[in-house]
Amino acid sequence: NSARAQQTYDAAVSVCDRYLSDEMTAYQKVTALYEWLALNVTYDRYTLVWYDLYARAFSGYSLSAIKTQVETQRSTYQDNATMTANFNKVLACTTIAEAQEVLDEILHKLSVFDAYGAMVERLAVCDGISDAFRLLCLVEGIPCLKATGLGVTSSGTENHAWNKVSIDGHWYVVDATWGRNGDLVTHRWLLLEESDAVDNHKENCRTDST
Repeated sequence: NSARAQQTYDAAVSVCDRYLSDEMTAYQKVTALYEWLALNVTYDRYTLVWYDLYARAFSGYSLSAIKTQVETQRSTYQDNATMTANFNKVLACTTIAEAQEVLDEILHKLSVFDAYGAMVERLAVCDGISDAFRLLCLVEGIPCLKATGLGVTSSGTENHAWNKVSIDGHWYVVDATWGRNGDLVTHRWLLLEESDAVDNHKENCRTDST
């Protein structure tokens, strides 16, 4: 809604005002924004649990198989009241259609998929982090795209989102989601040439900078 959008925008402007200055180059601004996101936004791994259950429910798994997976996950997150309550909602379902509806509702209530989650709640997944990076860049007048596709790591391949930013007319790849290594920031995924990123970022669509 409009209030949520305004809150997100105000948070982005506040970050830019606090951490950037007119004297900084576009390169320095992009670096500072990448570092801020990497250090201040926590990757929400809880969402991956719901995304996995959602994918299973809509790809032919039986209700029994979904509930078995839920029981396994519930024991892992038994100390999290919100997770437990949502698990119980799924377990109470009597048909796969009902489970699909419940899982869809759970996912759509989460803020982690957009810039609000990253900028306001400081909790997001790659979609939210890349949306936030794009917003921050656009506040500063730096052309930026959101790219989506597959992220390839030593752990496997999964759906992923990252950014492309233009500095002095040249486009670079930026992945703030992968910018954190423990408690530190790594510049491994900052301002990469396309050729250096293509093995780990398999792009299939993008959102325009306008």
